Amino acid sequence: MSSLSDHPPYPRAVFLHVLSTNSAALSFYKMHGFEFHASLPEYYRIGEQLADGCTYVKYINGTYTNVTFTDVCRTFGNTICMPLKAICKMLSF
Repeated sequence: MSSLSDHPPYPRAVFLHVLSTNSAALSFYKMHGFEFHASLPEYYRIGEQLADGCTYVKYINGTYTNVTFTDVCRTFGNTICMPLKAICKMLSF
């Protein structure tokens, strides 16, 4: 991360996307300061199945996002809905 943030062009944010059911990766990213950004419904194709993803962001070099009420509602909804949707997909074989 320091090789990104300490050299020109001095980015303000780092984004990544991950399979929403990849709990190990999600824990790793959260532990390293990444925050949920957006849901990516049916973003991945694994074999013949479509799978949901999500994006995470880490703001660097002194930048941050302005949080709106809509952002809070969206994050709350995704925090509740994404795991439930993943569990339902796993149980539906």
